[in-house]
Amino acid sequence: MPIKEKSFRIGCGRYLQERGIINQIGQEVLRFGNSPLVVGGKTALSLTREKIENSLTFCCKNYRIIEHTSSCNQ
Repeated sequence: MPIKEKSFRIGCGRYLQERGIINQIGQEVLRFGNSPLVVGGKTALSLTREKIENSLTFCCKNYRIIEHTSSCNQ
């Protein structure tokens, strides 16, 4: 039976941008589960890690944050 959908969305399909939105990352994660893996580069994590952890700790008991140290295409 052929699929009758007219469009598909791959990934979360959401882009949020506003002041302080990083503080709501825990609530966004709950849309997909409660054990997120956050991957970021050295600079991004140095600027955001504390706020990400605060938000995730409130919503998720099991999460992991890792630093990606290779090039962006690996």
